[in-house]
Amino acid sequence: MKILVATLGHTADDDRVYHKQIRSLLRGGHQVTLATRNQAVINSGPPGFQHVDFGTAGVVQFGAALQSLAEQWQPQALQIHEFELLVVGGRIKKKWGIPLIYDVQDPHQEMWAAFSSKPPVIKQIIIWGLLRFEKLHLKHVDWVCALSPIIAQRYRGWGLKVMYVPNYPPLIPLEKTTPREQVVIYQGQISPERGIWQVIQAFQAVIEQVPTAKLNIYGSERIPGLINQVKEKVNRLGLDQAVVIKPEISYEGILRRLQEVQIGLIPFTNKPLFRVQPPNKLYEYMMCGCAVVASDLPILRELGKDCVLYATAGDADALATGIVTLLTNAEGRKKLAVMGRELVESTYHWEQVEPDYLRIYEELA
Repeated sequence: MKILVATLGHTADDDRVYHKQIRSLLRGGHQVTLATRNQAVINSGPPGFQHVDFGTAGVVQFGAALQSLAEQWQPQALQIHEFELLVVGGRIKKKWGIPLIYDVQDPHQEMWAAFSSKPPVIKQIIIWGLLRFEKLHLKHVDWVCALSPIIAQRYRGWGLKVMYVPNYPPLIPLEKTTPREQVVIYQGQISPERGIWQVIQAFQAVIEQVPTAKLNIYGSERIPGLINQVKEKVNRLGLDQAVVIKPEISYEGILRRLQEVQIGLIPFTNKPLFRVQPPNKLYEYMMCGCAVVASDLPILRELGKDCVLYATAGDADALATGIVTLLTNAEGRKKLAVMGRELVESTYHWEQVEPDYLRIYEELA
């Protein structure tokens, strides 16, 4: 089957889109064309794969280019990764009579609730409008992929066929790096909602008790100028020798780095988004042998089980206590790391998910 995959917001080498779903489709014998707009081209890839980047096109321009690509390549299925593509996805489906698969990575209602700076009343009106828009165009969708049980149940309740496709990582061998660096790592989007200010404040307390500890932050800023603000605070607190902020790196690169450090952080605040959307970094930290300190949120506790040290969400002091506890207790840190790796090996790996994901296309063929 020839499958066209389109994403507005995700990078060409996005771990879910490229490293998991597309590579699974290729292993399943399908041909795949990936359409993006991030100006980051994959020049070479596995046999049967091609990548087309539309540059910094707006949504309307991206939709027009996607329609032209579909007319030229004549796919037999279309998978989209944002609700903004539901309109053009419906048009392509109607014109060429192909099935439409909607991969819901980011629940937009909770995304708006977490990140919008609009007044509460305006925010609620926008969320209501987005929900109406989505429901109107879901009639074109043949399958929904959902990365959490909560999201899956939402779309089933709306009468759609849904496949729960968790974001487990492809399992890689754990390279033994001994000893690991006394480094605490946060990787992912940098934003207040994801706890960046609590992390910096917590690390001031960490350094007072463990002066040799280091904090590495890898990621991109959600708000323009935020990284500069974080660096200014780091300097004001005298943490410039302990805290390093680096740009987002490749998926392979971050997995290598995680195998060299001791602790991974998930410092999310208590927002609705983080109660329904599991973070990929939880699985990646555990797979790479990091001990994990995470906010005590229901979905994180459900998934992390006893393999994670939990801290009250939004509480910098609790976060600092958790970090210091693991930095100063090598035996306890190793125990959590081993338990986490075992959980990934037994359950939280993409090889467990792939057959279900491929079954969607088997049924559509």
